[in-house]
Amino acid sequence: MSEEIEDELKGDYQDYLDAIGFRESSDRYDLVNRFGFMGRYQIGREALQDIGWMDSNRNWTEEAATYGVISREDFLANHEAQDIAVELYHRVLWRYLTNYGLTELIGQVYQEVEITASGLIAGAHLVGARGLRDAIRSGEVVTDANGTTAHSYMELFGGYEIPWANE
Repeated sequence: MSEEIEDELKGDYQDYLDAIGFRESSDRYDLVNRFGFMGRYQIGREALQDIGWMDSNRNWTEEAATYGVISREDFLANHEAQDIAVELYHRVLWRYLTNYGLTELIGQVYQEVEITASGLIAGAHLVGARGLRDAIRSGEVVTDANGTTAHSYMELFGGYEIPWANE
């Protein structure tokens, strides 16, 4: 990575997680919102299924148990497990975004926001990879259940280093 690009970065992946964690829950690992999203990063059941920590019957899996999680209470009390889960989920989102061709749009503009790797992941974290794909393709504004727009997350969380985005 060139020195010029490094100077333009907002921070590394940990800085990105810190920013997402503060925005999602004010850094509260024990928070569950009215829609059932949990923890510092407000992770939902579908995300936990995507990373193999929860099955389709909403049961915690053996994979989750390897991180000390066999219940919602365990997940909420286990900071390390939440940090691992969000990174695993972001890696899954990156694969989806790549498969949808969205990573090829890095450097282009959507809703007056430059598309970056971290911005794409943040937008997908908010509205799902498919929702973000549909939003970017149509040019329309897409929101989550709270009315937060995907492009606002792309702007707010764009420009952080995602070390595995180029793997």
